[in-house]
Amino acid sequence: MLSINNEEGLNNKPSYVWYCSYGSNCNFERFKVYLEGGRPKNCGTEAPEVSGSRISKLPHKSFPILLKNCKLLFAKHSRTWNGGGVCFFYRNQQIEVPFNVCCNVNDFCKEINTHKDNLDNIVIGRIYKIEWSQFVDIVSQENGQRYCKEEHLNLIQEQLDNKFHQLHNELIDNELVLFNTWYGKLIRIGHYEDCPIYTFTTNENEIPNRVNEHYLTTIGKGILESFHSLKELENNNDDDACQQEESNNIFTVQHLVNYFLTKEGVKEHYDAKMLEELFQ
Repeated sequence: MLSINNEEGLNNKPSYVWYCSYGSNCNFERFKVYLEGGRPKNCGTEAPEVSGSRISKLPHKSFPILLKNCKLLFAKHSRTWNGGGVCFFYRNQQIEVPFNVCCNVNDFCKEINTHKDNLDNIVIGRIYKIEWSQFVDIVSQENGQRYCKEEHLNLIQEQLDNKFHQLHNELIDNELVLFNTWYGKLIRIGHYEDCPIYTFTTNENEIPNRVNEHYLTTIGKGILESFHSLKELENNNDDDACQQEESNNIFTVQHLVNYFLTKEGVKEHYDAKMLEELFQ
């Protein structure tokens, strides 16, 4: 198998990053496809199979995250999701994105409620603490480099594998356009627990397209799942960093419906009843 240069730091420990998903990777089962290989559940018949990551172990931690002063829309035509639009993320300003990591559902929902009249300017996502090489392989697979375990590095691995420490200096306004691909722009959201939070998106002004119901359901149920869990993932070796409220019903389907009804690619094609049926 291909050897990995994960830019190990002090004490030979690998470098870690928080990967911020705002789309279907909010759903843990879908996200695991990029770690373990295969195809996502309920995808289209033309969906390509991916190899998974060179390191397939599960994330150390996972939390919901609220991104402020930014927008989400569904655009392009994805063969994985039967020609429907997929998620893209836009910052409203060229600054680090204000964010709250959800360690307490009650507090997080209070924050959501303060934005109830401005939901079109927030994005709800999920962050995963993973090794840098895993993040590189996720970026690769999201950008058409489906094979990450070959003898030779793919084009994206070649560009990013050794960039963990120097990337900070290359980011201009906390972003860097790496590739002319759907998700070729890397954005640093900020830092949490001494690790950078990164996501990726398009560098184009996209035209909205109707989202496929299976894709939307995957995202919505993933967001609900992240709130209902709020616990360390299966292979977490660290102490708990946050405490969870006992109730699993504080963040509700209605919160989710109201959120998606502000997003282009959804609001033009779905009503509240249709969304409620998808997310139940």
